[in-house]
This record gives sequence, structure tokens and C-alpha cells, in this order.
Amino acid sequence: MFVFLLAYIYETNFFLIVGNFSLITAIFYLIWSILNEKSYAGVSVKSQFLYLTVFVTRCVAISGNFFALFMIFPMSVALILAFRMKNTYEKKLDNFWAEFLIVASFFLAAFVHDSVHYNILTPFNENLEMVALLPQIYMIWKSNKIIKHVKVYMFYMYLYRCLNVVRWIHIHCAYGSNNIRSAIVLAVDFLIMTTCIVFLRHKKIILYHHEEKEVTKPQNTCHVNPELPSITATTLVDEKLEK
Repeated sequence: MFVFLLAYIYETNFFLIVGNFSLITAIFYLIWSILNEKSYAGVSVKSQFLYLTVFVTRCVAISGNFFALFMIFPMSVALILAFRMKNTYEKKLDNFWAEFLIVASFFLAAFVHDSVHYNILTPFNENLEMVALLPQIYMIWKSNKIIKHVKVYMFYMYLYRCLNVVRWIHIHCAYGSNNIRSAIVLAVDFLIMTTCIVFLRHKKIILYHHEEKEVTKPQNTCHVNPELPSITATTLVDEKLEK
């Protein structure tokens, strides 16, 4: 396994490695936080479903894409946790039209594609990944609050998008890539994420923390019998004067 990892690092673009690591960090941190807090509050199920669809179609479209195959597992876990913690899932806030995003991505893939190497699943998952975070962003905007671990998750996802743009620029400058469709997808992807992040920063969004349960520690307590007369400061002074 270590040999395969070295081969992957040697043959893969540096920005792609760092970007994929950011994506892995984002999804595993989200899963760990959900399990740790035992709450699915603030997390969009629709965004998790869209990302799972992205990597499933990418795995089918590109044979031998081990990274996409690997990402299917944590994406599935993040989605299944919503059903395990359905009492904390905020379904009323997660009502963005994800179906519209899927249909629009499919039609764009069908009519806007590279006629030389045509595979509808490849442009479809690229288009869908471009808008997969919109339900999560809409959920934050509608609720006017963001959970701390969702904020960290969004940061790593934004870093992943930015590194994808840098990777394409590097490939274009080094090898002269002329894939206009991918360039447009990445540019629109970056603009959508940047616009949403700037908008959310200017909007008054409350950073929400989960309420921690108070843990009662053993303390030195004195139990007073209610039948006995109460001892006050005035009583102590009177006793001293009598003496």
C-alpha cells in the first residue's frame, strides 16, 4: 500500500494531492464532529447526497479512479448518519431544490461537452460538483447560524475548490491545455463559492455552539437538618456578647 501511495504522489500533480487531502480532511472532520456531538444539526443532507452522486458517477465514468472509489465510503457514512440522527436533523431548513441542480447538470452535460471524447458522466459530475454545496450554503443563510464544525468543513471545502482552480492554471501554463469547458466549470465554481462566502460574511450569521451538559463534580457539602435552628451571623454575635 505504501508503494501505491508513493506512486500516486510521484505521478499526480502537487495541487491535486493537496486539494484531495483538503477534501478528505473536510469529510472526515465532519463525520467525527457529528459523532462527537451526536447531532446532525446544521448539516445539509442534500449537499452530502449530491457529493455522493458526484463520486459515484466519477468512479463509473473513469475506470481506475481509486480516489473516487475511496471517497464513496466516507460520503456514504455522512449521509447515513442523517438517518441515524434524524431527531437532530433540521429538515425544514434543508429545503433547497437539489433535484433542479441534478437536472440542470445533466442537461448541461448533454448539450455542452467535448465532441471528441464524449462521456456524459464526466461533464455531469463536474457540473454537479460545481453546485453541490449550494444546499449547505442556503441552509446557513436561511437559519442565520452556522455550527462550528460546519464552518471548519466549509473552509476545507473552499480550499479544495481553490486548489482545483490553481491546478488547472498550472496545467494550462505548463502543458497548454485547451479544455474550455473545464475552465468555465472551474471558474463558475470558484465564483459561486467566493460570492457565497463573501455574502455570508457580510450577513449576520451567528456562530452556534452546542450546549455542553454540565457535569456535576463531587463537592464538600454540609447537610443541615431542617428541624435544627438556623445559625446566622446575628446569633453568633449574641453568643459572644453573653460570654
